[in-house]
Amino acid sequence: IFPRENSDSFGTSQLDHVPYFCYQCQSSRQVRGGNSQIHLKLEKSKTQNMVLKIVGLPIGNVGDISMRALEVLKNTEYLICEDSRMFNNLWSKMMQMGLVERFTGRIKFINDFNEYKALPKVIEEINLLESAVLVSDAGMPLMSDPGYKLVSEGIALGWDIEVVPGPTAESAALAVSGLPTDK
Repeated sequence: IFPRENSDSFGTSQLDHVPYFCYQCQSSRQVRGGNSQIHLKLEKSKTQNMVLKIVGLPIGNVGDISMRALEVLKNTEYLICEDSRMFNNLWSKMMQMGLVERFTGRIKFINDFNEYKALPKVIEEINLLESAVLVSDAGMPLMSDPGYKLVSEGIALGWDIEVVPGPTAESAALAVSGLPTDK
């Protein structure tokens, strides 16, 4: 999806010509960086598909986290979040409540400011794993949060996508609005 970057001896970033194979259009060619959409040259897994789990987190009350979300987060080895400080803060609160122990997985963050640069490396890393988890700061990922490019590329690479539902501000707001929800 993005060109790879090389740095010269002065640390200046330069975009290379990047060979790629696009699983969506089944073509292979060299493309110069810039604004072009470039797909990474990655092989589809031949033995087992990587599973990307999209996990909803509590919006305001830590106690709103589901047991299923807790189980997935406890067992993940690779977590992609919007802001690692926010995730670590949530994890610390859950540790204080006795819900979890120390987080031992790898944490990577992708947000609007680093997505262009960080996403290719994250995709290459998790494409070799059995599973990874995507979370946002609060609520459901992908609802006004980064991550759709990761999911889109994962689908193109043949990953399985699973969702562990969590709270969304939209449903909470609708519930207290008094609007007719039965029609």
